[in-house]
Amino acid sequence: MTNGFRVELEKDNETLGKKIRLAKMQRIPYLIIAGEKEIEENDITVENRGNEKGEKMELLKFIEKITS
Repeated sequence: MTNGFRVELEKDNETLGKKIRLAKMQRIPYLIIAGEKEIEENDITVENRGNEKGEKMELLKFIEKITS
């Protein structure tokens, strides 16, 4: 736990889609997705519990968004 945020890295040998579905079923507030596509583009995809569609953004911008 850092700065009041709990972070978990999901390293299971499951597909990315299955990991996302599981996290949504657990009602996790924010999912940060960093798959191959995001790594190539130097971005992350952020999905929050209320939105079905992910939003691409830079990691630092996301950190600023949730800490302000």
